[in-house]
Amino acid sequence: MRRPTAFAAGEAPIRLYHVSKSFMPGQFALQDVSLEVQRGEFLFLTGASGAGKTTLLELIIQRTIN
Repeated sequence: MRRPTAFAAGEAPIRLYHVSKSFMPGQFALQDVSLEVQRGEFLFLTGASGAGKTTLLELIIQRTIN
């Protein structure tokens, strides 16, 4: 079992900078997305179907687990 990571004061537990994700060449699900979520903040993702909400959440979860 993995232990929770300790973060320095003021350090954001979730940070993504200039992230892009494509499933096929030239077709981006996400392109140049940056996101920083501070401890205790709530994040709401809204957008049209196919906007990349699920893809972004999957990248955050993958980054947190790995």
